[in-house]
Amino acid sequence: MDLDRVASNATYLCFNINSFSGQELNDVSEAKCRLYNTATKEELATFNLSTDKRLDCTALLMAVIYRAEGPKGDSEWYMHAVGEGANGRSVQDNVDEWQAFLGRTPLASLHSGRDAPVDKMVMLKVPEKMGPSKTIGFKTPSGGTQEVKIPPSAYSGDVIEIPMVDIYVK
Repeated sequence: MDLDRVASNATYLCFNINSFSGQELNDVSEAKCRLYNTATKEELATFNLSTDKRLDCTALLMAVIYRAEGPKGDSEWYMHAVGEGANGRSVQDNVDEWQAFLGRTPLASLHSGRDAPVDKMVMLKVPEKMGPSKTIGFKTPSGGTQEVKIPPSAYSGDVIEIPMVDIYVK
């Protein structure tokens, strides 16, 4: 997505995952959500939807990219992970849930030039044994899995800070 080409009057871009067939997300074989850096073509994070038992829904309000005032007073884009379950076979079915979320959490107006809101940061020691992909996997409390790509500049034994995102379904 080329954010420089988004209309200047757009504040929020909402990302939704839907099961068009109506199958619950945790029943879809090999369902994953991946975040990539398009400049480097590097995968930054993966969330496995198929193994998370809490996702007994047909839609997931995944994330919002929003435009807010940056530290220098200019407009910048930020991302906020949402992770709310919903039902619907297409994003049009979930517009009301997105409007309710943004009504409760008006990210752009709350931002006020600060860094993007992050609930928790975790200090992680890069393990000594790691494959060539430099990916670390985690098991979630609900039985799912989540993966984090270690930055290319981090080496075995380094301590890095990563945002911890809790994905849950209400």
